[in-house]
Amino acid sequence: MLYKVLGKGEPIVMIHGWAMTSEIWIDLAKKIAKTQQVFLIDLPGMGTNKNTQFIDMDQINVEINALNLSHFSIMGWSFGGQIAINYSYKFPKKIKKLFLVSTTPCFVNQIGDWHSGVEANIFNKFANDLIADWQTTMERFLNLQLLGSEYRKTILKKLKLLFLKKAPDIDSLKKSLNLLLQNDLRYLLPYIDIPSMIMTGNLDKLVPLEASEFMNKKLKFSKIKIFKGAAHLPFLSHMDDFMNTFHEFNENYDK
Repeated sequence: MLYKVLGKGEPIVMIHGWAMTSEIWIDLAKKIAKTQQVFLIDLPGMGTNKNTQFIDMDQINVEINALNLSHFSIMGWSFGGQIAINYSYKFPKKIKKLFLVSTTPCFVNQIGDWHSGVEANIFNKFANDLIADWQTTMERFLNLQLLGSEYRKTILKKLKLLFLKKAPDIDSLKKSLNLLLQNDLRYLLPYIDIPSMIMTGNLDKLVPLEASEFMNKKLKFSKIKIFKGAAHLPFLSHMDDFMNTFHEFNENYDK
């Protein structure tokens, strides 16, 4: 697995979302790297890791373990949050703190007992658009998620240069899409007893607020921060508030 390391200190592994790359984290990572060692990984078939085909969650767990970190924090955004949940469940002694950003245990509504996701047809349309024209769809998606941010134009310009030129491998997108549609990690949450920080926007259309509130109830040691006016990218649209929340959680836990 290809990855980038920034800073020194207590390690934190940051996992991006589906169809993305680790470059989406770069501004946030630089701030965190002032006090911690940051590992930015690219998931199989995405970003700089295009030569590796996506297989399943177990493959990603193996690759995270290959970083040879004995005790670290983990931050996952969107699909990356599901990976972080899965890893924390399987390797609890390795994880110091768990940060779940715009994450849900189950993206798609389930008949009968889960209505805190999105309808399958809406999710499939977004996914199919990404596969058909990744750059155009992603630019439209990012623009929508940054509405209301006073730095929207500046952020978008930077993302175009750093991020939107690195389209993921289509076969890996399709394989990992199956996980997004099938994953239901609700049953794992009560078994995770790691200090957890849930960070979400109240305007998120992909991950409804109810999903974050559900996780907050099921995780044993969790806190939740709702960024008012934020959508699926609170770490970009509400950077200062996001960093304050991150540092406050770290400081309170480390005391």
